[in-house]
Formats: sequence, C-alpha cells, structure tokens
Amino acid sequence: MRLSPCFVAAWLACWLVSGQIAPAQNEISVEAVLEETQVAVGITSYLQLIVQGGQPEEIPNVIAAPGLSVGDPSRPPVSNYAHSTVNGVLTVQNKYLYPVIGQAPGTFTIPAIKLRVRGKEVATSPLSIEIVKLSGNRPQFNSSQPYFLTFQASKTEAYVNELIPIELGLYVRGNNSIARPGRPKFENSGKFVIKPFPTTYRLNPEQIDGIPFSNVRFPTQVAALAPGTLSLGPASVETDIAKPGSSLFPKAMMRLSESRTISSNELTFTIKPLPEAGRPPSFSGAVGSFELEVKAHPAELRAGDPLSIDVRVRGNGNLDSLQPPQLPETEGWRVYPVAKVENPGGSDSQTVSYAQVVIPLRKHPSLPPLELAFFDPAAERYVTLRSPAIPLNIIPDPTADPASGHAILNQIGFQGEQLDDILFIHTNSPSWRPLNGSLVTRPSFWLWQLLPFSVLAGLVGGWSLQRWRNWQAERRRRFEMTLEKVRARSSQHLSRAQFYAMVLEYFERWRVKHTQLPAKLTPRSTTALEDMWRAGNSILYAGASDSSEPVSNEEKQEVLSALAELESLAPIA
Repeated sequence: MRLSPCFVAAWLACWLVSGQIAPAQNEISVEAVLEETQVAVGITSYLQLIVQGGQPEEIPNVIAAPGLSVGDPSRPPVSNYAHSTVNGVLTVQNKYLYPVIGQAPGTFTIPAIKLRVRGKEVATSPLSIEIVKLSGNRPQFNSSQPYFLTFQASKTEAYVNELIPIELGLYVRGNNSIARPGRPKFENSGKFVIKPFPTTYRLNPEQIDGIPFSNVRFPTQVAALAPGTLSLGPASVETDIAKPGSSLFPKAMMRLSESRTISSNELTFTIKPLPEAGRPPSFSGAVGSFELEVKAHPAELRAGDPLSIDVRVRGNGNLDSLQPPQLPETEGWRVYPVAKVENPGGSDSQTVSYAQVVIPLRKHPSLPPLELAFFDPAAERYVTLRSPAIPLNIIPDPTADPASGHAILNQIGFQGEQLDDILFIHTNSPSWRPLNGSLVTRPSFWLWQLLPFSVLAGLVGGWSLQRWRNWQAERRRRFEMTLEKVRARSSQHLSRAQFYAMVLEYFERWRVKHTQLPAKLTPRSTTALEDMWRAGNSILYAGASDSSEPVSNEEKQEVLSALAELESLAPIA
C-alpha cells in the first residue's frame, strides 16, 4: 500500500506537535540566594527563596536566624510566580523576597530553610552573611547641602589581596529626586582591585534633620595589590537630578532634570604585607576563609579513559584571583588544563567552581588529594586544605598486554586478527546503497511543510498591521486635543496633580506644534504660564505635599485664560 504525501505530512505534523506540547514534570528544588554577602549594620539587604517544581504548602513570614532579622512578622514575603517551557519541559518557579537586617557586626548563618512541595520535603543550603560596621573619614551628613556622596569602608587596615567591603551613598534633597544614577568612578584606583558595582539600584527615602532626601547605595568590595599607605578616591557619580523648571523662556522651560557629577571624600588605607613565616609551598596568593569540595566520576573506568574532576571552593575572599587546586602528584596521570565553570546568572557570589579532565595511564587505587592553601586574615595564619583521596577502580588496559588481549578475542569468538590498536581497521571497500523513495527528498513534502507556516505568517502579519493602524489612529486622536476638551475636563472634580498633568500635556503639544513662542503674549499671560510650568513641575516631579488637594476655581481660570490666549494666537491644527 502506497501512502499519499498529504497523509504522511499530516501524520508527521501531528506526531511532532504532540511531542512538543506534552508537558514534563520538572524536578522539585529549593534554593536560597543572598543579594549581598557583606552588608553594613542596620542596612537592609534581601534573601531570595527560589522554589522550583511547584508551590510550597506553607511559606513562613519570618526565618529564624540568630543575630539577624529575616522577614517581617506582620506580613508575608513579596512573591513572584514565573513559568517557561523549554524543549517541551515546563519549568515553574515561585520566588519569595525576605528583608535581612543585622544590628551588630559579625558573621552570621542563615540555617537551612525546610519546605514541603507537592508532598516532598526539600531544604536549602545554609548561608553565611557578614555584617560590618562602616567607618572612615567621611563628611558628616549636612541637610543644608542639596546633594552629596559619602564613601565608607568596613575597615582601613587590611592585608594585601584581602577584600574590604565599601559603600558609596548618594544623597539628593527631595523625594524621588534621583533619576538614572550612573556607575561610580574612582580616582587613584591603580593599586586596588574594585569589584563591579550592582547593575541595579534601589531608591530609598531618608530624612536628615527632618528634611526628606533620596538615597541610593552602591556597595562593593576592594582589594589592595601592594602593601603600604594607599589612598582611594575621591569617587564620583554622574546622575540626573529631578528639578522643576525655574523659567519659561527660552529653552530651559522643558528641562525637568539636570545632570550633576557629585564627588565623595577620600579614604586612606594601611595595607600590610602577607607574612613569610609559615607560608606553604602551594600558596598562590589566596586571602580569605574557604571550604574545599572535590568530586570525581566515574569511579570505575579503564586505564586510558578520561576522569572528570569537579572542584568547588566556597567562602569569603577574593575568588576572582583564586588559583584552582592542582594534583600534587602527576606521575602516571595525563593532566589537562583546569577550566573555570561560570556560575549561571551569578546567583552565588561566594562560590567558584572548576572542572578538570585527567587520564590515568595505569592502575591507581585512588585520586590523590587536592590542596588549597590560603591566608586567613581573621586568624592571621596560613591554612592548607586537603580533599580526601577518592577511591577508584581502574581496570588495566588490555591492549597493554598482548596475551590478555588475545584471551579477550578468543572469548568473543574472533580469530585470525592481530591486536595492533584500539580499533580494528577494515581495508575492504564500502558498499553504498542508494535510498530510494526517501520522504525528505520529495518536493511535495517541503511544500506541505510550508503551508502551515504561510498561514501563520499571514495571521501574524494581519494582526501586526491592524495593531499599527490602531496605534496611528490613537496617535492622531491624542494630538487632536483642543482647548474645548481641556475646559470640559477642567469642569470635573480634579486634584492639583490631575489638573496640571492635563494642562502641561496640552501645553507641550502646543509647543511642539509651534516651536517659536509668540512674542505678543501679555505680561499677565506670560506670568501665568511661568507659574503654571513651575507649579506643575513641583507637583508632578518634586513630590509636592499638596498634589492631592483639589484645584481651586481661581487657579483653573487663571491657567485657562493664559491657554486661551495661546490658542487665539496660534491654534493647534
């Protein structure tokens, strides 16, 4: 029986689609990630709890951690739900955000968090966070300054290559007065390694002497490259400061913010050299406190087969300059270079992983221990970590002994060949057979594949065209606003923020239509427009306290009269 191309194409399409949309049950897991592993006393950081594979039966408001405040007992954590499908596998994630605050300096542990998801009990790994007390010769907060930048460090005395937590604080007077702050830049930073600043920022309200300020924190860590008395800073941040316009004429009338470069104080550090006494031979410059974990697989292999080694180093220190642990004994091993494994998304800044491939050339009872030597600045001594020897079952290579090789050939019934290499080489000519009647070689098969895509492309194109037409119609409708519409809306009960948002929008469209402001305006209308622009900017962008109050009829009439004179001079077509 010969099947028609249409039937075969339809059957294949159904089979492919059914295979793609069949959901797969993703694995249940839970992970806890700290936004910052070092944070100042009294400053709020965040812990993110990521649950994958389902929704937990119960989520706590507070996580018990001695010395820390994790969560808010009066409210549940902020949650976020996300799902995605990759290669037919449905992945479901629930994320929960907990505020973390430490009131005293020290290193604290957030214990494992246990949850039940779809009847299964899962737990996170314990996390370590260091609470530091910032110090430094920074200027005192002065509410008379409209803006300033502070520079603080957890300490000003450290060892070479020791990480020092620092923090920059940008303060601008007013609520929501910081717009688009840039990345901080340092002067005199040639003798320091500065870790990257966070890519996102959070705008925090703060009061100084009863005056509201907007604050953005920039925490990071630095490490000195050489001993001595070293200066770092001043730092500078370029940012846009939201500010109401001070004049209507000429070009400054549309400026709602101004760009400023704000500089900080300078800090001086005393950097001590690493001691020579007790330095291990394998020490390569690592400074901090670390833990070493080594795994190898497979545990059973033949001599000459590759063995994968996974190395994981976790702790507080300059992981970027850490040298991976090496095999102390290489005789009888073929060793390949170590590769650093990038952490996807950088979710854990306290861990670095390495991967290495080695090949045993003969039988070994185990993988030798790997060594990691570092200097612990807290204990002021060198520490050498050694991983335990990992037992291996290595089977000798049969090709190394001709007698054992022929014995294996005799067992499988192969006679008359010489065992000269790992594989037998066939010298006879290959026999090729043409594939007659292959489905993919027929033009009709590909025509049927193009049909559904053509229909889908037509539907998407029609939908996009309709959306574009709707957008054009909406755009024309918005730009056809007249003074009559403004007056009609002004007769409604409006707050000052609603009224000035409407009139400033109308005035902006009028200004775009007429680039040159007419010189025939009366002084009263000019003053009214200036007051309108200044009051609108203050209410909409400077957080004025009276923005929610109703707008008075006198204020409405004064603004509408000025707009009416503009309309009479040059109406919006």
